[in-house]
Amino acid sequence: MNYYQARQRSETKRWDFTCMNDEKAWPVGYCAGFREWKDVEFYTPEQNKVRREEWEKKFLPLKDKFHCDGHETAEEAAACYRQYLLDTRLSFMPHKESAEGYYKRCAKCGTLTNGAVEVGHGEIIPICDEHQTREVMEEIYPAVGQIISSY
Repeated sequence: MNYYQARQRSETKRWDFTCMNDEKAWPVGYCAGFREWKDVEFYTPEQNKVRREEWEKKFLPLKDKFHCDGHETAEEAAACYRQYLLDTRLSFMPHKESAEGYYKRCAKCGTLTNGAVEVGHGEIIPICDEHQTREVMEEIYPAVGQIISSY
């Protein structure tokens, strides 16, 4: 299992948002620093072309948000990872008229919907089509604490 949370560096006492597995921890999200494409590619040449296009569209414009200098507090590190998730891991799933059963109240307005948004690590938040925007997610997505994930 992977355990994601803010952890303090022993040498500088600064904070990063990290992932821990088998008692080893490393910074994640913006706290991990920016990696050039040559340092992230590991797919077949055909997959690399598509993945590189995705990387250039999603991560290259955010290059200035990545850092390696840590944060003053655990709360700042958690807020940094929250922004990373909102910037890079939002996946909107519109309402489907033909879908049966699964309806919940929209986290913004309370309307019944089967629309949702996934925010990294498989977290699903019910949200109607009208409110499936980055701005609404910025408003309603809670502070990040500890995340336990199998990936």
